[in-house]
Amino acid sequence: MSGNAGRNARALAFALVVLFASPVAWAQQVVSLQVGGKDLRVEVPDGYLRMSVDQPTLFDIAKAAAPPTNRVVEGFVSTADAKRMLMGAPAEQPSYQVQVLHNAEALDFSAADWEELRPMLAKTLGEIDMGTMTDAQSDAGAKRLGDVLGTKVTMNFGDIGKPVVYQATGDSVRFVMLVPVAVSSAGIQRQLVVECAGAALPLAGKVVFLYVYRQHADGEDSSISRTALDHFAERAIALNQAGAAAPATAPATSP
Repeated sequence: MSGNAGRNARALAFALVVLFASPVAWAQQVVSLQVGGKDLRVEVPDGYLRMSVDQPTLFDIAKAAAPPTNRVVEGFVSTADAKRMLMGAPAEQPSYQVQVLHNAEALDFSAADWEELRPMLAKTLGEIDMGTMTDAQSDAGAKRLGDVLGTKVTMNFGDIGKPVVYQATGDSVRFVMLVPVAVSSAGIQRQLVVECAGAALPLAGKVVFLYVYRQHADGEDSSISRTALDHFAERAIALNQAGAAAPATAPATSP
C-alpha cells in the first residue's frame, strides 16, 4: 500500500467510525462551545481531544461525513486513539459529536416550544426511512469525503431501516440505529456496521443533537452506545441548566 493510500484508508476509517470497541471510564472534562451565539457546555471523557483544535484534518472529515443539513459543532476523539490512528492502528474508544441543524441554529426555543417540538421529533425519528435518505445522499457524501481526502470515494449503504426511539422524556428524545456501509477508497474496500446513538435536546435555548458512534459487533446489542450517550446527554443537561455553576473548562490537549 502506498503512503497516500494508507493515509487515506486510515482517515476514511475514522470518518466511518471503524473498530470502536470499548466503553469509557468517565472523568470530568468540560468544554464550552458556541451555538447560535450561545455558550453551551458538554462533558467528555478525560483525555479526549477537540478535533477542531487538535486534529483539524479529522474534523474536516467528520464534517464531510455529516448530512449537509447539519453543522458539526465539535467532535471528540481520545488522545490515545488519535495516536493509534496516525500509526494506522484501530481506535478503541467511542467517538462523540455535537451537531445542530443549519436552519435552526439561529432560533431560540423556550420550554413551551420544546414541549411542542419534542413529540413531533419523536414521531418523525420513529417514522423516517433512513435507507431512502442515505441512498439519496450517498453520492454527495462520497464526493465530500473524496474532496477532503484527495481521492475518489464510493459508498453503498445496506438496510438501515428506521431509528429506534428508546426515550422521549421531557428533556430529550434519544434514539439508536445501525448503519451498514461498504466504502471504497484508493483501491481499498471496507465493510462495517456502525452503531449511532443520538439525542435531540434543548441546551441554553438551542436544540442540539449529541451523538455517540462505535462499530457494532455481531451478537451485541446497543447498550454500550446507549450508556455512553445517556451519560453524555445527562451531563450536558445538568451543565446547561439555568443557575448551574460554570465549572472550569478543560483546555484541549494535543497528542
